[in-house]
Amino acid sequence: MKPHQTKPRLIKNLATLLSQLDSEAVIQALLQDLCSPSELQALAERLHILPLLEQGIPYRTIAKDTGMSITTIGRVARCMREGANGYKSIMPLLQQIQNTKENT
Repeated sequence: MKPHQTKPRLIKNLATLLSQLDSEAVIQALLQDLCSPSELQALAERLHILPLLEQGIPYRTIAKDTGMSITTIGRVARCMREGANGYKSIMPLLQQIQNTKENT
């Protein structure tokens, strides 16, 4: 089987595995093992800017405040508009988590 043919199956397997984990500590450990520190930071930063984009904050302001490139911010925004709806589906939970952390 060609590598590009196995990719969807491998991603599905990863998604299935993640959906079965119920411990934040296990998920965090797995992410640290799966990703380099810079990859993990990039994932976290992309999630961090979702509410900012949702609020309509300009890309340049987000870039200035976060240190992220405008290109990356634009990619996240494009995925929010045209992607697989993954970002949209987690937005309520992400906002809930951020509100909880702000209130503690």
